[in-house]
Formats: sequence, structure tokens, C-alpha cells
Amino acid sequence: MITSWITLDSCGVDAPGLEFVTRSLHRLLKPAELVDDSVRATFSASEFWQPSLAPGDALLFAGDILHRTHVSSSMTSDRTSLELRFFPDRIPERLKDHRFVRLW
Repeated sequence: MITSWITLDSCGVDAPGLEFVTRSLHRLLKPAELVDDSVRATFSASEFWQPSLAPGDALLFAGDILHRTHVSSSMTSDRTSLELRFFPDRIPERLKDHRFVRLW
């Protein structure tokens, strides 16, 4: 899976952005492993990246990249973004309950 995430507003400073772990994962993490304390204990501080993005900026990343919304108390504006997910042939079983629109 490849995700294209496009921000329609500035984000990462005044509005929530994204936070990435820059190390590729070789397996899906269990829900208990996705709790902030667990994620912070598993990865070093240098492996976290929170980009600041301008309207129209796009990020492309593979399904093995751990990411989430990054928000702090100083971020008081709203964020609008568009997320597109691309699959090579079929939707993975773990996403079967999500709603998708075929583009071809």
C-alpha cells in the first residue's frame, strides 16, 4: 500500500500535522503497542519526524511506515487534508471494513 497525504491548509505548527517513525516496520503492531508510551519506548527520539507543511504539500509513504496525527497544545487551528491509498491488486484483509472507491 502507498498513501498519498495532501494538506489543504498549513499544518505542523499552528494546526495538527503528522508524526512519522522513520524506521520501516517488518510487522503490524498490535493495538497495545500503539499506545504513546509504548511507541516512545520502542523507538529513539531521533526516529520521530514531524514535518511542517504548506497548503498543497504532499507526502507519499508506504504501508510499513508508522504514522499518526501530531498535535500539541499550541496548535489551535483546524487542519484539512486529503488521504489517498493505493493498493497493487486487492485491499488487505485488515482494511476490509473501510470504505474505498475504485479509481479505474
